[in-house]
Amino acid sequence: MMSIRGTKTEASAADIPLTPLAHRELTAWWERCERPGAGLVFPARAGGAYGDQGWRKALQTAARRAGLNRRIYPYLFRDSFATIAWSVGLEMDVARRVLRHTDETMLRDVYCRPRPSELVDRVRAFDWS
Repeated sequence: MMSIRGTKTEASAADIPLTPLAHRELTAWWERCERPGAGLVFPARAGGAYGDQGWRKALQTAARRAGLNRRIYPYLFRDSFATIAWSVGLEMDVARRVLRHTDETMLRDVYCRPRPSELVDRVRAFDWS
């Protein structure tokens, strides 16, 4: 579980489950950082919190160094989680609570963008021949 501090709404502060991948990678990062007991998970170079554009630039720099040749942006993590959750059949309400949204509108209208091949697979259910 990971505790998230809320800033927008009362419901935005929550304890959420980590995926096994996120848990494994955050644990490895924590080990590399010599197991801090408190503080920011990803501090800026100066040691404090990132400013609005600082986090975005740092993410883009890390993506470029990793050889990722696609647009990388902070909400990509949320977008990807919601889409993968939809793809594997996770209930929308469970995904909504993990993403800390107050209703399912954002998931339905913004995040869940299945691949065309996944839509084709789902429509095959109507092949009654």
